[in-house]
Amino acid sequence: MNKSNILTSESNGLVNETFVYHCLTEKISTVYGDGELDFVYRNRENVSVYGIEVKAGKNVGKTITKSLTNGKINFAIYLKGLTEGGIHNKIYTTPIYLFPKFNFESICIK
Repeated sequence: MNKSNILTSESNGLVNETFVYHCLTEKISTVYGDGELDFVYRNRENVSVYGIEVKAGKNVGKTITKSLTNGKINFAIYLKGLTEGGIHNKIYTTPIYLFPKFNFESICIK
């Protein structure tokens, strides 16, 4: 990537998104994108729709917040490189390296 003059921040984002993609393909049976979010996961058992946004740093994604507000998704999940994690309303933030242990079934519509 250095030879192609790709910015470090862009290459970090690409590596992080690729890592999450591989985790998802091992973890869940259906992964699809709607052109707005990095990933969308729909749990067929509990009908919850999770939007997943991957960030290398601490940035906030406008699209995922808008999708949550508009009801396109039930929960927003941020996977970030620089975070201690947390939960606020229906927004879940977790360090990207913990994603292999993430349990979608622990958060669902009640």
